[in-house]
Amino acid sequence: MTSGAFDFIDFGCSHGGSIQQAKKLFGANKGIGIDISRQKIESATASGHSAILFDINKIPNLKLFRFATMSHFLEHVP
Repeated sequence: MTSGAFDFIDFGCSHGGSIQQAKKLFGANKGIGIDISRQKIESATASGHSAILFDINKIPNLKLFRFATMSHFLEHVP
C-alpha cells in the first residue's frame, strides 16, 4: 500500500459491497478492502474491487488514506 494510491480503506470488506457503498456515500474514487478471509477477497476482486488479504494488526502507523470504513467489523475483533 502506497500513500495516495487509494482514497480509503475498508476494514473487513467481505465481498466488496461496503467498498461500493463508501464510494457512493463519500465521493471516493478508489478504495481498497482488507479481510482475513481468502474466499471473501477472491469474491471482492472477482467483482472488480481492489482487495487484499491482510491482518489489521500489521497496519503501519502512517497516514495512507483519507478515511476508513468498517461495517459489521468490530464485533469480530478480539
